Amino acid sequence: MMLNLVRYVRILGNVVHAIQIKTKLCQLVEVMMERRDDLSFCQEMKFRNKMVEYLTDWVMGTSNQAADDDIKCLTRDLDQASMEAVVSLLAGLPLQPEEGDGVELMEAKSQLFLK
Repeated sequence: MMLNLVRYVRILGNVVHAIQIKTKLCQLVEVMMERRDDLSFCQEMKFRNKMVEYLTDWVMGTSNQAADDDIKCLTRDLDQASMEAVVSLLAGLPLQPEEGDGVELMEAKSQLFLK
């Protein structure tokens, strides 16, 4: 359900309310990861990898693009919340690319690490 929410929010753009929603979702992800022992995950590693991908896109996609001071402040809040959520997602997470074999697997892991 969380992945579907994040996928939906990704298409909302960078208007004020969308940035606020993204920030709250990042905070929710962080709390979820703190209490993941209480939650039931079907495929936790796949979920965490996908969430890291989506949340890093939010940070890289919104930085320093806003003209309005209010939006710049909200964007900084989103960047901070996204990075805190990513930190909680990455704690103890092995690098697992989605596809690849042999040499391509090592290249894919290298790309994940660089990102």
